Amino acid sequence: MGELCRVYRQKTPPINPLGRQKWPIEWGYFWACRGFEPVARAVCFKFGLRMPKQKNIVFAQTMNLIPLDITALTIGEPIPICVRNSTGLVVVPRGHVLQSHTELAQWISEGEALFADSAELLAQQRHFVNQLHGLLCRNAPLGDIANTRLNLNRIARDEERRDMPDWRDLQWRAHRLLNKPHATDFLPGLERLSEELMTWVHRKPDALLFALFYLSAQERRTYSATHALLVCAMCSIAAKDVLHWPSVQQQRVARVALTMNISMTGLQDQLAVQPFAPTSDQRRTLDLHAARSAELLRRAGVDDTAWLDAVRGHHDRMPGPLRERSPAMQVARLVHRADMLSARLSPRETRQPLPSAVALHASYFAENHEVDEAGAALIKAVGVFSPGTFVRLSSDELAIVTRRGLNTAAPRVAVLVNRSGMPLTEPVLRQTGTPSHQVICGVPQHEVKVSINLARMLSLI
Repeated sequence: MGELCRVYRQKTPPINPLGRQKWPIEWGYFWACRGFEPVARAVCFKFGLRMPKQKNIVFAQTMNLIPLDITALTIGEPIPICVRNSTGLVVVPRGHVLQSHTELAQWISEGEALFADSAELLAQQRHFVNQLHGLLCRNAPLGDIANTRLNLNRIARDEERRDMPDWRDLQWRAHRLLNKPHATDFLPGLERLSEELMTWVHRKPDALLFALFYLSAQERRTYSATHALLVCAMCSIAAKDVLHWPSVQQQRVARVALTMNISMTGLQDQLAVQPFAPTSDQRRTLDLHAARSAELLRRAGVDDTAWLDAVRGHHDRMPGPLRERSPAMQVARLVHRADMLSARLSPRETRQPLPSAVALHASYFAENHEVDEAGAALIKAVGVFSPGTFVRLSSDELAIVTRRGLNTAAPRVAVLVNRSGMPLTEPVLRQTGTPSHQVICGVPQHEVKVSINLARMLSLI
């Protein structure tokens, strides 16, 4: 007999232990045999990162399966959908080139029917119609239209873009989380947020930087959360791609960046819109926030001493090589330099953001006026002109950076305003490694008179 174990947002009433049942939840279901409840709880805590190894625990995503006629698959061409068995498991992956229909026999048990996910079939149909529509709009020859086949690479790219998060929703979720550090679900929520950001650091770092740099200059009401997200993204990319820190240290720097100001989240949001300088009481809170944040995290249940030490020391001004510091102080130094850079590039009610050259100079050079290793790693990671920031080209065009380049000063950009000062109906992508289109300076966002569609721009990355 099987017993269902809830792992995430249960949707149905009490279990019936007398038979196998699927328990629908938001992203799928777990069916565990009796005795494996601790494993299911571990999976719940890690949100799928530590999968159960027992063979009698099955994981699947809820989907609407419909019978598939294998004679409809074309021999010798990539299969445009995933072929599944009755439980929803993939038996033949999408893109597999089918040599013969008998080939399917080795993937399934005798007499078992084949199925497809209805949502995948609808997506296939939609993409095929879009391909035909594009050919018709270009007045393509009738023969080309008749020979049209599904572009699987385009489907994969479009699905990846649809999988992109709602960045403004992420911004507000972080805002709600960081404003309630005393909540019982604070640490699990922080873990989920950190893992989500690390996912995008690995999958789409340029899109992550673009969204956060752009939003940091847009929304002041959630300044503290957006600042924490941006510092987390910059530090995580630098730790992974430049400093090559181990995964444990990468996870630690992400958590420190998110929680360094946890004791003054509300005050930071207030100061961003406050039309006067901080009062003496506010200044005192600012001076004590590092120690108070570490203590708040300790009371919340954080037992990683290096995490707490890094939060406590993230404002220490001690120049010197990273290798001469403890792991906690290495994290603290990297977070400190990213904190400075992000703060200088973000607007306040009392001042406009500093020019990027000035902000980068302050982060690149240490207190002793020598090159700071952590600051240099950040600039190498995010670029002199970061995704999501505006620039002026030598062609006198105004553009927004979409991707970092091999050269930190030569990113890929999307031109928004031509040399005559006229906004373009569609952005024009340019590489800035040539003298005719090189970047000559950054442009503060408040000086840009055109608005952009964030989702549309992210689709170009």
